[in-house]
Amino acid sequence: MLLVYTYNTHSGINMYDVVDSKHGNRERVQYCQPNPSNPVSNSGWVVKDLIANREQINLGWNYEQRDSPHDWYVMPRIRIDSSFAADPANFNKPICKIIILDFKEDTLRTVILRVNNFKLDPDSIYHGNYLEEYFDLDQDSNLVVSPGWIFNPDSATVNNISCKVDFRVWYYGECEMWIDRVRVENEVAHRLLSGNDLEYENWLRWECNLAMENPDYIRNFYIEEFEFNAIPCIKYVNHYIDSVTTHNFSLMVNLNYDLFRVHTPQLWEYYPTALQVNKFLIQEADLKTWLNVSYALEEAKHSQ
Repeated sequence: MLLVYTYNTHSGINMYDVVDSKHGNRERVQYCQPNPSNPVSNSGWVVKDLIANREQINLGWNYEQRDSPHDWYVMPRIRIDSSFAADPANFNKPICKIIILDFKEDTLRTVILRVNNFKLDPDSIYHGNYLEEYFDLDQDSNLVVSPGWIFNPDSATVNNISCKVDFRVWYYGECEMWIDRVRVENEVAHRLLSGNDLEYENWLRWECNLAMENPDYIRNFYIEEFEFNAIPCIKYVNHYIDSVTTHNFSLMVNLNYDLFRVHTPQLWEYYPTALQVNKFLIQEADLKTWLNVSYALEEAKHSQ
């Protein structure tokens, strides 16, 4: 199922899949090798034509399920050569550009990441580590897309074939670059997964305290009808509940197969296997309980 969170096009030369043993946790990343004598010859698309690309245009069944009201955070996880970045003569050189497109393939945003953006502040030294957020991007040219409805301004129901939402990365060939992924989160997920949002943390703790104060009435927390892209948030909330309640409560889920697979191309031809559900949902979110049932009483009738 994760294979659809990838791209159809990789057109640059001297770009290789490698295991990065120097930084991170030995992730398999895309390494882009420069040609100092002729950077243009090594420039090209690192990634282009996202496969699972309908999540930003989701209309949902009700307002709460729609992604359109939320801002979107685009977070390419990239590192560059620290020695190249340390030279003041290179500070303004472009590394790559991120191009964000809507469902009609109109460009919403083009953001050029330069050497000087690989810092935490003006006086910091870049040590060659991976970043997902970048320093000193212009306010009107950053990686936050707002409001979310501009991905689908016509409020159209779009299938995978006609939807052109994309998050492209173009490499300029100036400097060594390693890219792990392009992560995209809506505002709710971004606040939750950052782990330091006071409003959300207080909300979760209040719910946990309520459960612990009423153990005879509250047995567990429950969520139903979620999409595949909600699993990181489900995992976070489940671990939070388990930790705060000292393992007395957890989060259980009700799996709706149609929503779980809605991100896949030709979803009507594809069903996740039991092994995939176990790996990508149960094990990934560390679930103790999950339900796979229909609404048995929805059509119940009684006659005398």
